[in-house]
Amino acid sequence: MSQKKLTFARIPSIMDLPDLLEIQKKSYAEFLQQTVVSEKRKYNGLQAAFKDIFPITNSTGTLSLEYVNYILDQPVFDEDECLDKDLTYASPLKARIRLTIKDAETKNKVREITEQEIFICELPLMISTGSFIINGAQRVVVSQLHRSPGVIFEEDENNAISSYGKKLYTSRIIPYRGAWVEFEFDVNNALFVRVNKKRKFPATTFLRVLGYETDEKILNLFYEPEEIKVRDSQESQDRLLGGYLAKDVVNPKTGEILLDAAKEITKELYAVLLKEKVDKVKIVKMDPQINNVAILNTIKKDPIKSNRDVALEIFKKLRPFDFLGTEMAHNYLQELLFTNPKKYDLGKVGRYKLNKKLQLDISDSQRTLTVEDIIETMKYVIDLNNGVFERKDSQGQIIARRIIDDIDHLGNRRIRSVGELLENQIRI
Repeated sequence: MSQKKLTFARIPSIMDLPDLLEIQKKSYAEFLQQTVVSEKRKYNGLQAAFKDIFPITNSTGTLSLEYVNYILDQPVFDEDECLDKDLTYASPLKARIRLTIKDAETKNKVREITEQEIFICELPLMISTGSFIINGAQRVVVSQLHRSPGVIFEEDENNAISSYGKKLYTSRIIPYRGAWVEFEFDVNNALFVRVNKKRKFPATTFLRVLGYETDEKILNLFYEPEEIKVRDSQESQDRLLGGYLAKDVVNPKTGEILLDAAKEITKELYAVLLKEKVDKVKIVKMDPQINNVAILNTIKKDPIKSNRDVALEIFKKLRPFDFLGTEMAHNYLQELLFTNPKKYDLGKVGRYKLNKKLQLDISDSQRTLTVEDIIETMKYVIDLNNGVFERKDSQGQIIARRIIDDIDHLGNRRIRSVGELLENQIRI
């Protein structure tokens, strides 16, 4: 009996393991930027921490501390010595700071400029194993999984359904650093805002402080106006009664405002239109299937119509025990969310996710909120409330989808690696 020779297929070589410490090492290297010339350092890590804090000025603007660069000296002891002698393997971190003194009267003329190196701290250095030597023992900084900055849309857990039979939803704009902005409906389908988890106030109040002072401007953001001629006929009466004015009605002779925008046209108001011989009015165009009443109901619950009082009222909700003037309250709100990256920062990730979710085209360098962010977030959550999960153009093509998020989904989480964690610690 002949024996057959067995042949075996060639087994491919086992793939080499990747460097599992690469994330830690790369993150810390980007944090230090030790080998990069100070003028070419990116806005990242230590550089970002110093840039965010400086310049520091006094109240009169005559003294200014400006950051120039930072220097990392060589460690005093090497790794082996630190392990043997129970020491910390670290490098002295120094920063070069420039003090500028300006003339008290002109505030433009510079009297004196002084530069000096200041010792900041002993900064632990990462060794080849991705760990740090602290008091002779090797320690590691573990990466964190945290909620990603961006905007989240969810079903309301507290109020499931409104008196109109609509599902209620909430929205949260989560920054990397700063106050949360949350939108929520009440049972009457009015939209409210919470800033930094404080007392809520009508969303239209928030829009007024952003430059949309009048009801007319707010209505034009969310509704299409429809022009209808006012005639003493049943057809005209049927089309106008029960509708809401999209624009102030002005007396054609005197220029006096007869009826304000957002008013519901009743029989009494219809009679006023006929009496004053108003030729045509603009009303809010409503889709009866959607019954989009959110903004109209919010305006009804908004007691403030004066732009001067809006910022002060919002400030009282946020800080009820502090007292400020109108101008200072307005500046406080602008810095809290819109103008000061030291107080509010979406980060690169937050700006990217807001742009993607809300279909915006705002530069990555814009780390604070914009008016467009607020308006598009409101439109998104109102669409969900109305059951509109797809927005279409005039030709029926889908131009936007409205999706409910799952906060526990890993797509809404991100990793904070060692460099980012140390940057936050240095900033503190």
